[in-house]
Amino acid sequence: SSSGTSWIADWIYPLAEDDFTATLSIDGLQSSTTYDYTIVLEGEERIGPFTITTAPELGEAQDFDVAFGSCSKYAVQPAFNAINNDEVDLFFFVGDNHYGNTGDLESLRWNYQWAHSLDYRRQMMPSAGVLETWEPHDYTGNNTDGSDPKKDTALRVFREYWPNPAAGSENHPGTFFTYTYGQVDFFFLDDRFYRGISNSLLGDGQSEWLLAALSSSKAAFKVLISGSQWTSEGSSDSWAAFPEAKSGLF
Repeated sequence: SSSGTSWIADWIYPLAEDDFTATLSIDGLQSSTTYDYTIVLEGEERIGPFTITTAPELGEAQDFDVAFGSCSKYAVQPAFNAINNDEVDLFFFVGDNHYGNTGDLESLRWNYQWAHSLDYRRQMMPSAGVLETWEPHDYTGNNTDGSDPKKDTALRVFREYWPNPAAGSENHPGTFFTYTYGQVDFFFLDDRFYRGISNSLLGDGQSEWLLAALSSSKAAFKVLISGSQWTSEGSSDSWAAFPEAKSGLF
């Protein structure tokens, strides 16, 4: 609802095969506008109302606030309370968004349910623009790479529980995608799914996608988001372990 009008934006039947998760798409919203929305379950139980403000027009200069974080390990996460108080426009989960350390389908689902239900974090997610990539602990396990046989299962559950605008490209699955907010292009990278394959961190397909997307970007600012540390002085699980990939990108 907005300015005294209201409508049913979308509806869907969640399925057991998707762990009863679902993605709703809302069309016809105006840019830079605040809306209230409510979720109705089976025509009876109402969740909300929540408030969300839409992004500015593409290319429009506008101040906005972004928060980001990783390593959401503990059952009490007061950092999200501070983020709620700041009323950020965007929040990025940049990896280790839970610590399941598993490639088991149902275990991964349980860990996402647990993480999404935590106080403060749960209050933030309906009202900020939330986008994600992963790191090893919410992938399949500590320091795991592209050779892990459970990676397709991990990606399946990631897509069930995170409604990013895309998940990889047509021929190269993963968690990478681009998102534009005003005059900023954000490039979310997947540094797990192809890590170690052909001595690469992003894999050939994702690397080609990234370079092409950067080259075609018209945004005033371009922000690259990686779960692994960028620094050359990082741990053995950072970009420092792939110096050729790092120097080639930069």
